[in-house]
Amino acid sequence: MFYKPEKFKVEELVPPEVFSKFKENSLMFFSPGLLQTLDELRKIFGPAIINNWLWEKKNPFTQRGLRTQIINGTSFSPHLFGRAFDISFANITAEEARRYIKKNEFIPSLKHIRRIENNVTWLHVDEFNVNYNGIYFFNP
Repeated sequence: MFYKPEKFKVEELVPPEVFSKFKENSLMFFSPGLLQTLDELRKIFGPAIINNWLWEKKNPFTQRGLRTQIINGTSFSPHLFGRAFDISFANITAEEARRYIKKNEFIPSLKHIRRIENNVTWLHVDEFNVNYNGIYFFNP
């Protein structure tokens, strides 16, 4: 199954060098379920930013979706496998989003979120396979 997000441009999900090489085919690096979940999160919480390199030229985000760089020694980050996103919302804090998701973690539209990172100013969601019934909340 191929899924193209309705609420995000491909450029928002990948670094510029990946988009330059693969264009719309850059979506092949993500699971359809996680892309559907991104659309659902934007429907629930409103305007959101993952990567903004397309329009922000001063200090843009480039590594908050698919990562091509190892950041802070995270050589096994789910971002490197296209299985994680860091999202900032315009109308809600990351903590408020985490509380909402925790309260509603078993609704079908959020079923692809397997882990959420606590204590960061963005919402980190990923689909790493964990031996846990529900969403696993972890600390950085």
